[in-house]
Amino acid sequence: MGGLVAADLRLSPTAITSIAAALGLLLGDANGAAMAQAGAGLRGIAGIAAAVFVVVTLASAAAVAWQSGWMRIAWRVAGSWIAAGGLLLLGWSLR
Repeated sequence: MGGLVAADLRLSPTAITSIAAALGLLLGDANGAAMAQAGAGLRGIAGIAAAVFVVVTLASAAAVAWQSGWMRIAWRVAGSWIAAGGLLLLGWSLR
C-alpha cells in the first residue's frame, strides 16, 4: 500500500475496493485470532473497531483535503517510508 501511495497511482474504485477488502480480511483474521486468545470479548472488539474507524476516517479526510501542492509530496514521502518499513519487515521475516 505504501508503494502505491509513493508511486501516486490513480486506481479505479473497483481496484481500491478489492485491495481494501483483501487487506481487511487478511488483517482482520489475524487480529481476530489474537483477540480470541487474549479473551478481549465483545466490548474489546467494539472498542477496537470504533478506534480503527476514527483513525482511518481522519486519515482519509486529511488525504482528500490536501491533494495539491506540498502536502501531496508529503503523502508520497510517507508512502515511501511505509513501503520501506514493509520491505524491512519482509526481510526480517524471511531471515
